[in-house]
Formats: sequence, C-alpha cells, structure tokens
Amino acid sequence: MNDRLGDNSSREGINKLFWKLADHKVGEITPQGLHSAIQELGDNLSLEDVTYILEKISEPSLDINISSDEIYYIMTKKPADVDLFTPVSKSTK
Repeated sequence: MNDRLGDNSSREGINKLFWKLADHKVGEITPQGLHSAIQELGDNLSLEDVTYILEKISEPSLDINISSDEIYYIMTKKPADVDLFTPVSKSTK
C-alpha cells in the first residue's frame, strides 16, 4: 500500500501516506477512512475486519484511531524489533 501512497523511507513520506489515509475532520486514521482506502486499492476487507485490526494495534488504549506519530512508529519499526505481544498504543510513543 505504501508504494502506491507514499515513500516510507522518510518522515515526510510517512506523513504524506498518513494524510492520504486520515480523516481530516478528526486528524487521525479512523476505521472508516482506512476501510475506504483499502477498498479503493481493490481489497475487500470488511469494516468489521478493519476495526478489529485497529483495535489490536491500539491496545491497551481505548482510542482505536491512529495518529501520525503512531503510523510513523508502525512504518519504521524493523520486523526483528516487533514484539507481537506489545501492541502499539498512544502510551508507547
């Protein structure tokens, strides 16, 4: 997805990706906005599936929206450094 929407090798590129996916009224990536972007790219994930994914990424936070700092963290984390048992949250920034 990032190949089509933005360059993930820089903060500027990740911010570009973020603003293409973000709900501009909220200033964060919402389940509905991400679902729309995924459908535009030809995938058929349901809104429920997208909401579930964002809930898992955002635990233990109650806010499932993704901020620009969170997307930067997600996009720049090396696979070897990912702890699958510690989801990304606003408290881990």
